[in-house]
Amino acid sequence: AEGMQPSQIPASWFVASRIELDGASRSDFIVRGEHRCLMGAHSAHFWVLAKSATGDYSVVFRGFGDGLDVLSTRTNGNRDLQFTILTAVTVESIKFRYSDGSYRKSSDRIEHD
Repeated sequence: AEGMQPSQIPASWFVASRIELDGASRSDFIVRGEHRCLMGAHSAHFWVLAKSATGDYSVVFRGFGDGLDVLSTRTNGNRDLQFTILTAVTVESIKFRYSDGSYRKSSDRIEHD
């Protein structure tokens, strides 16, 4: 995959889920990498794409971890996100809130086994 042009990357390397982040009828997407070069042993790359009023999409979040949850709570009209990263001895939960066109880290909690 190294050295590939974006147009050469197959769609089968990704899985997308439609979601409405701001409660409007616009279709936003959560995308997860599915190809081995986009994954770890138990983790994957995630992107959140938001659709603007003009119909253009922009990446408002990107990260690499074990899970991405869309929460029911909202900041600036958009649903909050929680990113989970697992290791052999810790569980890290990172919350993100929407501000100025992208998601920004708002809190970080690490639990030790």
